[in-house]
Parts: sequence; structure tokens; C-alpha cells
Amino acid sequence: MKEQITFVPEYKFLELGEALQVMNLSERKPITKTVFWHNIEIVPTGAIGSGDGKTWQSIDGHRIVKLEYYKGELKPLEYSEHHHEVELGRRERGYTGQLVKYNKQKYVFCEKYIFKQIKKQDIQTHLF
Repeated sequence: MKEQITFVPEYKFLELGEALQVMNLSERKPITKTVFWHNIEIVPTGAIGSGDGKTWQSIDGHRIVKLEYYKGELKPLEYSEHHHEVELGRRERGYTGQLVKYNKQKYVFCEKYIFKQIKKQDIQTHLF
């Protein structure tokens, strides 16, 4: 499955980090927060630490859409069924195609994004 690496400014990277839903997903609880990036609704689903114990190197997220608008190739499945299919090798590892609840409605995880923070020195380089 194709992953999209997206560079975002510091304020958006911090917002993504504050909205991480890892615990809710692992405990099969509803999603409590999403983040919008260029009119795309994202659920932050995981992160990789930077090694300093304080910050993230990257944050994974998935676009979500309401179940009734989903047009993806994968049949939307609840948590247990989805992960059973992954274990059997019938689906790629990850969240794509999994059903989740948000605001008392059903949504489907779509494509994965990997978010990285734009470094200040990168901005300076692009200006000149």
C-alpha cells in the first residue's frame, strides 16, 4: 500500500501529536479527535520517537471517511475481523479498511500518511 510522506509546519505536527489515537484504537474505543490537513480529515494512528524521549520523528495518520461515502477496494471490517484478515494474510498490515467510530458514526480508515515536521533550516534553504 502506498504511503504518502507529508511535511508539515511545527504547529500542525504538534497538533497531530496531541491528537494521537493509539490507545483508543488498541482498546477498541471510539476516536476522540481528528486533525484536518488541506481539507483531509486525518486520525493520527501512531508515531516514531526521535530518540531523545521528548519529540516525535514522524507521526502516522490515516484519512477517514464516513462509511456511506467510502468507495475503497477493501470491504470495511470491524477491529477483530479486520485484524483476523491481516493475520491470515488476506489484508496488508495496518488500519486501511478498518471501521472506527467517531462522533457516534461509522468511519473507514483510508490511505496512510506519514507526517514529518519541516525543520527551520529547511525553510531557510528554500527561501534563498
